[in-house]
Amino acid sequence: MKAKVTLVVLLLFVVFGSMTIAAGYETLTPRAWLPSVSYGATPTSTPTPTPTPVCQCDSDRYNCSDFGTHVEAQACYDYCISQGAGDIHRLDSDNDGIACEGLP
Repeated sequence: MKAKVTLVVLLLFVVFGSMTIAAGYETLTPRAWLPSVSYGATPTSTPTPTPTPVCQCDSDRYNCSDFGTHVEAQACYDYCISQGAGDIHRLDSDNDGIACEGLP
């Protein structure tokens, strides 16, 4: 019997939109659990994160032999490029965008 009453109350809630279930309870709104959606709102801009320094790009400091792997050398190369220093360490000898190709 209790399950039938609960089902009827639930159906009434869905059908009629909002209702007070019993004294002392606040008015419930259907679909209150759904996130609110605002159409036409202007998205806020997310600041671009500053790359974490992986090497120094103020002068020619490194050679390929200073890195253990191609990935480390490439990270330094990419970081200096992103900072506007270009290939300051001359890690890309054939200018193909791949630093220290001979490293593992």
